[in-house]
Amino acid sequence: MVKGDEFRIRIYEKVEGTGGVKKVVCQFTLQGVQSEVFVSPSLVLMNGWDMSLQKVSGADGAFDASIRKIA
Repeated sequence: MVKGDEFRIRIYEKVEGTGGVKKVVCQFTLQGVQSEVFVSPSLVLMNGWDMSLQKVSGADGAFDASIRKIA
């Protein structure tokens, strides 16, 4: 990322009994040059989940990512 870039990360979980409706559990905004690797806090997600990365401003970019599950 460079100066002027802004991206929004959202983590969703399915809400039981709603036919699969997903609600935002948490969201983070990354702006400008990043000097550290982004790591979200640990989350307990039970009913199915999803994650999105949305460009708010700046240039398109390619990102490496990993999602890890602890059993």
